[in-house]
Amino acid sequence: RAAVALAAQQKEIDPQRVYLLGHSLGGYLAPRIASGDRKIAGIILLAGSARGLADVIVDQLRYLATVAPEEGGVTAATVAAAEAAAKQVHSPALKPDDTITLLGSTIPGAYFLDLRPYDPTAAAARLTIPILVLQGGRDYQVTRTDYGLWQKALSGRKNAHFQFFPGLDHLFMT
Repeated sequence: RAAVALAAQQKEIDPQRVYLLGHSLGGYLAPRIASGDRKIAGIILLAGSARGLADVIVDQLRYLATVAPEEGGVTAATVAAAEAAAKQVHSPALKPDDTITLLGSTIPGAYFLDLRPYDPTAAAARLTIPILVLQGGRDYQVTRTDYGLWQKALSGRKNAHFQFFPGLDHLFMT
């Protein structure tokens, strides 16, 4: 929101036309950021995840373990560790001071507890500003599953537009 406010103050920028673009996790959070910020004229979700971080990581690792485990170093143990972390994330016993190790990073339980009630698709559905959802068909990090969740939540909305690029990956490259 601070970045949007700063952009809106620039003389070269029309403050009524500041859009927020979020890529991947940024796309997941864009509806939350835009909620209640009247300076944001619209949002663009570039491979925006519609699911929580831990669940997306588990799916990514499961996929990588099947396609090239020897190249990426993704083993059954790596997948099991991520699944255990996701189980912790979803546990009703999770406390703010708990720590969760996910892909070698230690993340406080407070982070996941803050996001637990957040549903990005529901937040997006409450927005009246324009929403553009872009997705690559070769993206294994944020997948057609996420794209389908955005479509389901925003179907029939005049403020929502979708574009699927079959040949592009997570970085929107061929």
